[in-house]
Amino acid sequence: MENRIGKIIISEELISSNIKQVSEVLSIMKFVPLRVERMYNHVTEMIGYSNMFEIIGIGLVAPEYIIEITKNEDNTISIKVEGV
Repeated sequence: MENRIGKIIISEELISSNIKQVSEVLSIMKFVPLRVERMYNHVTEMIGYSNMFEIIGIGLVAPEYIIEITKNEDNTISIKVEGV
């Protein structure tokens, strides 16, 4: 298995107001969480596997990614994942 581990940070506000969309995005990414932690500044930090992440060496710190979400005219969602 390729080591495609990354970190994403999601605001508490986004989760509480758009849980369905957050769930859909994580599903599209085929994101498998390894660690989920609610931080003191009202964000949730998630580290996990996704084929959309770059391969990293074993033992390296998981790089952080930004997820760009676009809602299409046909109500489908497109996402773009970029490293920070």
